[in-house]
Amino acid sequence: MTVTSELRRWTPDPPGDNQPTLVRWPRWRLLLDDPTPERVVVVGTVDPGVERWLDAVGARTRWIGEPHGLTGPADLVVLGPDVALDARALVWLARTCGEHGAAWLPGPLSRRQAHALAAAGFGPGLALDPGARRRAPTGVVVTRQRPPQTGRPSRLRPGPPAAPRQGTSSPPPGWLADVGAGVGWDPRGPWSLALPGAYPSQKAVGLLRPATAGGPGAVVKLAQDPRFDDRVRNEAVALRALAAADPRFAADRVPAVLGEVVVGGAAAVVEEGLWGRPFLAASTLRPDCPLAADAAAAATALAAVRPVAVPGARLAAQLDAVVDRFVAAHHPSTGVAVQLAEQVAVIAARPTVPAVVVHGDLGTWNLLVVDGRVRILDWESAAAAGPPLWDLAHLARSWAVRAGRRRGLTRDRAITRHLVDGSPLTDVLAAWFATYRARVGIDPVLGEALFHTGWAHRAVKEAARLGPGAPGHYGPLCARLLAARHAPGLRRLLGT
Repeated sequence: MTVTSELRRWTPDPPGDNQPTLVRWPRWRLLLDDPTPERVVVVGTVDPGVERWLDAVGARTRWIGEPHGLTGPADLVVLGPDVALDARALVWLARTCGEHGAAWLPGPLSRRQAHALAAAGFGPGLALDPGARRRAPTGVVVTRQRPPQTGRPSRLRPGPPAAPRQGTSSPPPGWLADVGAGVGWDPRGPWSLALPGAYPSQKAVGLLRPATAGGPGAVVKLAQDPRFDDRVRNEAVALRALAAADPRFAADRVPAVLGEVVVGGAAAVVEEGLWGRPFLAASTLRPDCPLAADAAAAATALAAVRPVAVPGARLAAQLDAVVDRFVAAHHPSTGVAVQLAEQVAVIAARPTVPAVVVHGDLGTWNLLVVDGRVRILDWESAAAAGPPLWDLAHLARSWAVRAGRRRGLTRDRAITRHLVDGSPLTDVLAAWFATYRARVGIDPVLGEALFHTGWAHRAVKEAARLGPGAPGHYGPLCARLLAARHAPGLRRLLGT
């Protein structure tokens, strides 16, 4: 178990390598009972990420072009998508995959193939989600559980088909079961393993739900690519730092860290299981929604956990770099670039400005309602001594957009109505901002500067993820809100 306690300092995010076109770590390793096999046979052409993973875990690997010949028993056999899973390949697989070994098969499997695998002694398979987007191959992991029914792999007879191992119909992968045993999870409880596939930075999430009400459970978050291990570790650091700095806030608002492990060469954090409803499912999305008020109160309380004073010039220097990258990525009009520079100058002119713990992605999608109270999830982007107001602004924008969409407005129309022109919801958001400013010690002029530079920062992060030429959402939003600085809705919102 790794124990860390110091939350990273806030700095402008460097250009990322989170584009979907980059080769990813093989996501299917998480479906294996043992994601660190010693002896591996790779057949055909596979994603180069497979080789990176095998090197990382120190596996003894043999690469062959076709499924034939004698290779010796293997803990894992990987078949590339160019390998035909015919009767000959299945016979070879049964000979090669050792006792309790596993195989990755590009899928989906036909009924005949499933029958043949069952006859060869392979247990039910765990399927990779076929709905995953962008270069996320479908496939199945099967595990060798018994000798072939015939006793001779060369004469496979059809047997009962392998039932898919999903949800509560079968045990979870061995590593996930071991994590559950470490936190007292009852293996009769339901479980799930989500492997999203749009971006390599997306985390796999294992849910170990209690078998009975009030029983122990856990959430396991892990990197799908070790390039993003630092984000998983930072989540553990952030949650522990919050628990040390303000135990009451941590107990009321965030999950506790139960441990940290390494799974298949990638970092994982084990957290207390919080079982509730997603904020958007529980909220009325009306201006008087008590859950929205509670979410704003949580964002304000977070800013008050460990505020410090930092020189305005130091923060401004960091934001100057953000503005330069914003201009390079989005090519805004001269007027927008000048106004952004003016907002940074407001910050630079202050002897000191408050700096707070920032969540970094405080949208409605990262909120969970448990027993009528809002909890904040996904702390991988958290940092200490970051710009105030950014979290609350992000929360306000996301709630305003969702509230508008529920009433048939597009995202742009919702922003126009609730942030620019003004509506009853604007008055609620303005009260959020006023309470936050009073709690943290920010006047409206400084608040406006922080508000606009925050959108520039988010636009730069988005540009690094989407790649050159993609307009994204936050770049146009930053320019639009700057152009509407004196609109009635924004003036009410920011108190200017």
